[in-house]
Amino acid sequence: MYEHLKDGKGGYTLNRADALWAEKTWSFLPAFTGIAKKYYAAETRNLDFLQDPEGSRAVINAWTENQTAGKIKSLMPAGSIKNATALVLTNAVSFEGAGYGNFQKMRP
Repeated sequence: MYEHLKDGKGGYTLNRADALWAEKTWSFLPAFTGIAKKYYAAETRNLDFLQDPEGSRAVINAWTENQTAGKIKSLMPAGSIKNATALVLTNAVSFEGAGYGNFQKMRP
């Protein structure tokens, strides 16, 4: 269903931005990364929360803005990431459509 909605052919689009962001001194197990990508379409990335929490926040916001075609520009507010942050889980969805009737047409 997600693949159908995101193609934009039905007069509506759906964009998702799902990711796990870990402090760069922590690593994701490859098996976990594969599961996150395969089953949840989630990215796994490392950032420098310890030395650059605001820069890390800017990276997350820029990535989210890109993933949502510019619809969500500031998912993480200023100060939301601290140097003690170990993991940030982000989920953002943008949906744009002509109305509920179009959504009904794609249902089996």
